[in-house]
Amino acid sequence: MFYRRFARGLVAVCIGFVLVGCAQPPQQPLPTYLAPAGTHTARLLMRGYIPAGDTYGVFVFGNAETCMEPQKAGAGTATHNPDATRLRAGELSTVSAALYKPDRTVCAIRWSFLPQAGRSYVITMSAREGGCASRLLDVTDPDRPVAEPTLRRRNSAENICIPMSQTRLLTAATDNDTAKQKPSAPQGNAPTADDDLQNLSRP
Repeated sequence: MFYRRFARGLVAVCIGFVLVGCAQPPQQPLPTYLAPAGTHTARLLMRGYIPAGDTYGVFVFGNAETCMEPQKAGAGTATHNPDATRLRAGELSTVSAALYKPDRTVCAIRWSFLPQAGRSYVITMSAREGGCASRLLDVTDPDRPVAEPTLRRRNSAENICIPMSQTRLLTAATDNDTAKQKPSAPQGNAPTADDDLQNLSRP
């Protein structure tokens, strides 16, 4: 299962930025994210634009402030995207999209934002040569994806969880959306242009 590979990448210190291979597997697999019940929620879709052989995962952190307690929300491949999930509306959510390469390197990007009730969002992961790119957009109108006004980048090459007080709002849909991984043989590019976001009305 993809989740076993994802858990190895997330729990190790090397998760998601300028990456080295993860040496130590976790003692236990990561828990599965349980979407909140009720109507005061927002929908989160997951889309990957990655080469064949790569996999990607999306994770929701139980502690959004500290990027702790990761829970797996979905896993995908070049030909499969996971079903949508739900986030609790009106409170901070921290989510991560992680790219897993066949050579066991990992590249991940973390976002925090304030989901609004009844709205739909998409988190994307695409492969770039030597790294990855991720975006989080409001796609409540699937024909007009827009930048999420509360979005903040939470990780960098130097810090796996930037404190909220040190982040800034990202006002452009393509602002600060890339990360690097351990160099490996190029396996193709998949840019995250708005017109790549297809079938957003479906789970």
